[in-house]
Amino acid sequence: MEVIIKPIESIWKIMGNQNRENHVKYRPITYCKKIKTDNGWILYHTITREIILLNSEEHQTFLDGNSKQMIEHWFLVPDKVDDASLLYMFFRAYETRYPRRTYGKLNLCTIATTTDCNARCPYCYEAGIERKHMSQETAEDVAKFIIERANPNITLNWFGGEPLYNAAVIDTICGKFQSKKFPFRSTMVSNGYLFKDIPINKIKNLWNLKRVQITLDGMENTYNSIKAYTYKDDNPFFTVTDNIEKLLDADIFVNIRLNLSEKNIDEMFSLVEWLDSRYPNKKNLGVYSRILFDITGSQREQLFGQFLNLQELIRKLGLVKPIRSVPGIKRCHCMADDGRSVVINPDGDLSLCEHFLDSESYGSIYSNKADRNVLNKFLERQEMISECKTCFYLPQCIRLKMCVPEGKCDEENRKLIEWQTEKMIIDVYKTRTEHNENNHL
Repeated sequence: MEVIIKPIESIWKIMGNQNRENHVKYRPITYCKKIKTDNGWILYHTITREIILLNSEEHQTFLDGNSKQMIEHWFLVPDKVDDASLLYMFFRAYETRYPRRTYGKLNLCTIATTTDCNARCPYCYEAGIERKHMSQETAEDVAKFIIERANPNITLNWFGGEPLYNAAVIDTICGKFQSKKFPFRSTMVSNGYLFKDIPINKIKNLWNLKRVQITLDGMENTYNSIKAYTYKDDNPFFTVTDNIEKLLDADIFVNIRLNLSEKNIDEMFSLVEWLDSRYPNKKNLGVYSRILFDITGSQREQLFGQFLNLQELIRKLGLVKPIRSVPGIKRCHCMADDGRSVVINPDGDLSLCEHFLDSESYGSIYSNKADRNVLNKFLERQEMISECKTCFYLPQCIRLKMCVPEGKCDEENRKLIEWQTEKMIIDVYKTRTEHNENNHL
């Protein structure tokens, strides 16, 4: 047995070596994902986060439940043990030893500069929301509110609508941070069109922008049709893709999201190959795809196979960075339940998720009062379903009742998790073995 990644230290302090008992039959634990490779079998323990490599003989010993080492490392457990109960006891012990602060100083603040937009995407989940801009006065108050409650190096995430549609308040808020010498970085979710009008020096030096997510919906004609920009005098596809190059050249990371539907899936493969040739220097570039969240049922099932094939192409072309480490202990699902994040809408109202910009407000930047009922709603987790009992991923899985795109688990979701986990294991294994080989040169 070769240890590729050791167990996480904080976890191992609780679990430690499992003692082998005589006359007890052992079996593989549920919380283990394994992959066959040319060098043997790679096993990933989803509680301890340990990764090991077994040769064929060791793998058979594992299947037979006769390996002392794998018993000690919890890859094998007594046949009569209930794995879910074991997991529950571990998490109880972990929460006791390493209690998580439910609320604290802010690490992330998502600021909706506007709910208006220069595009008219048919799938926009903000359709029907009142279109309004944040005022300069509110922007100044937002900056004051955050600075008083934030950790140094807070991330300001600019959101909309289209955040650049009201870029003046970005200037105001970042200017306040700069004048107070309060360290921060910023990120943005944007359609990317309006970057053409903004000097790169402002983007880098005033906004301290480090990362942008930009969505592409297809090649030129499809993209222009879906986005339906309010401008009629140019070609938006090339405006946006030129702006992506502008950002990349300034060492700003651009994550391109591909929204998939049955109408554009076929040409998305051509788009990925076009992106590969359009941006030969991929140091600051990432690409990923997602099926539109409002596509469900048989349509989603039909798209899923093509979606995975597209992800494989993205990996093959190096348009996504390999994963170099296993995930740590997951204490929350996302910013909605981590207790150190806030979403601020253009009026200064506070919420916990950008999917609820016009609802589920728990307070305001102008008040110290907070609606605990709303806050508690975002902490509620989905009940376990029957598939959870045999799912290797359960130790890492948190689903919130309030989460629109990821709250529920279906068959396609489970297939995606399995695919993502397998790719993570392969990436980490390759990274570690290459590192070891280089050290021996």
